[in-house]
Amino acid sequence: MRILGKLIIAGLLLSPAFSNISFSQVFEAPIPVNVQGRFMPGFGTEAIVKVRYTVKADGSVDDVELIDYVSNQFLNNMLRDTVRGWSFTPGTVDGEPADFHNQEWLFALRIDPNAPATPPPFGPGGRGPANSDESTDATIAVTAAQEEIPLAMSEEIKEGIVEIYTLLAEQDQDKALKQLNKLMRKGYGTVFDYAIANELHANIFMTRNEPFEALDAVNLATMAYEGPQGDRRYFLTNDALELALKRKFLLAMSVRQNQLAWNTYEELNNKFEVAEDDPIHEQASQVKALLDSPEPLQLITKIVDNQWTYHPVRRIFTITNVDGKVSEIEARCERRNLELKYQENVDWTLPDSLGDCELDFKGRDGTQFVVYEFSE
Repeated sequence: MRILGKLIIAGLLLSPAFSNISFSQVFEAPIPVNVQGRFMPGFGTEAIVKVRYTVKADGSVDDVELIDYVSNQFLNNMLRDTVRGWSFTPGTVDGEPADFHNQEWLFALRIDPNAPATPPPFGPGGRGPANSDESTDATIAVTAAQEEIPLAMSEEIKEGIVEIYTLLAEQDQDKALKQLNKLMRKGYGTVFDYAIANELHANIFMTRNEPFEALDAVNLATMAYEGPQGDRRYFLTNDALELALKRKFLLAMSVRQNQLAWNTYEELNNKFEVAEDDPIHEQASQVKALLDSPEPLQLITKIVDNQWTYHPVRRIFTITNVDGKVSEIEARCERRNLELKYQENVDWTLPDSLGDCELDFKGRDGTQFVVYEFSE
């Protein structure tokens, strides 16, 4: 049963480009062989950089793209060269080696302000010791030590945050937002600066009844990365993180982004002991019931900074109630990228043969719309 009276099955299944695609392919993801520098310690300033890349059918890496959150331009070329030097056992489709696009890794470069000034343990490209006399064990030891650095706020950001909290206490949200935006434009000295500024942004947006902007901000504040032991690490202290995750759950639920709400609930329970009588448990059970239902999933969203990114729960979707302008949808999938021109009253189907996908909805800033996802 569809929500709209008239729908066209969109081009993915019917397009000649997909006429020879099998719909029951077996995927095996690439397996790292040499990813030295994945836990590279930072120097100069701290940084958060997401790297998106392709693992080729021969196990090499190509199409390296950097996405800065906290920038360290001095290291960007090194990070790019580091990832280009990685190698993998190729991913396969039905047993045959294949390119896997849109693979991602989040670098979290941390600085110990009390450490003596020493050159970085990696040579050009971050692929090996700076000189042949340095042992691999020593390199690993330095990296692990860097990873244990406690979170800290830079003095400039600390002074600005105190001023903003004062403005919020005076109920002057507009001036607080203006001051925070000004502070964020100056840049960050630490990854904690970035996380706490975004958490404060979320707080202000919630007070101003702007849930979509608040959700975007708290998503950034609660980003996590993988440590050397495979553990999940954050850029907020535990007290701030627990509050931020609860805020994120409530915001996601309020705009019916139920998969994000459920994932956040699970994340919260894995990290903290949530009291049994906390109402979040009952709220989460309602979210899970919606996700498990065969009925269409409905979520509400808004384009902020000209784009909204979504990881679909189901592989058939449409968008309705567009207030503004949606120009196109880019599907970034493991097997290929697709650019879909927005059309009204259209269902788009993402074949399983494309692998895992993320959707970038692009359009006019401030555009709101509803997404429906269907089981069949």
